[in-house]
Amino acid sequence: MMIKKLLVLGVFSLLFQTPQASAASELPHLDLELTSNEYRVRLAETPELPDNFNFPLVELESTSIEAAISMGERLFQWIAHMNQFREEANKLRLTTRSGGLRGIPITSPSRYSPAIIIDRHQKNLDNLDAHSKKVLLREISFTKNPKVSDEDFIKVGKQIDRAYQTAARWKLVSPYLSQYRARSRYDVRGYYYLSNDPDTSSKLRSFSSLPEEEQNQLSIYLMQLCRNSGAFSQSCRRSLSSAISSNSLSSFYSRYLPEGRSTWESFFFIGG
Repeated sequence: MMIKKLLVLGVFSLLFQTPQASAASELPHLDLELTSNEYRVRLAETPELPDNFNFPLVELESTSIEAAISMGERLFQWIAHMNQFREEANKLRLTTRSGGLRGIPITSPSRYSPAIIIDRHQKNLDNLDAHSKKVLLREISFTKNPKVSDEDFIKVGKQIDRAYQTAARWKLVSPYLSQYRARSRYDVRGYYYLSNDPDTSSKLRSFSSLPEEEQNQLSIYLMQLCRNSGAFSQSCRRSLSSAISSNSLSSFYSRYLPEGRSTWESFFFIGG
């Protein structure tokens, strides 16, 4: 349970306590592993926000997000329709009977963006057989069975469901990105990676000789560690730049490590 609580960092949700955004001033708290049914409920219950509060999207992005949500909804309805004519053992399911949570480790966070949604939705359109595409695009009515094998149908169906969940989550959180960003001081990935790498000290001492890609990644981690202290991004950026120039990254790391550790532990320890 503690690990699950920590992992919400990957996609915004760990930092907020309100169960649902009922007004523009509140922030949605979405568990990382909501089911598609739970997303449908959230979408239906989410109130309309003022026009000046919505996260701006270009027309292609907005259209693709709504299209992915629409296709997912249509898929669930079609499966429910087909299952009316099937025995229990042969009903179509997008998830296993055993269910269970797969977990989302801090090293592999889920990512959400309009570009990801557009790509997944287009791939689903490309992978659909002609008959299923017509049904899911509402060009023809539901049929009792797909025109492909159940196995092939479920394979593509799972990808459609994945795109639906990604689009639904983005639609629910995107109006609040600026508020989420303001709470980035609680991002503990910098502490996690730096404190678990046995070579951190030597890398910081030889920073200038490291490959550029590794320098950039270390800089991101150090910035996150600095932000754990409550310092603003601009201040941390200046301090980090100065430490790099003066070859004093070890001191920079030592200075902010306690704050990083304190922030990390705050997600695990409950005060008495």
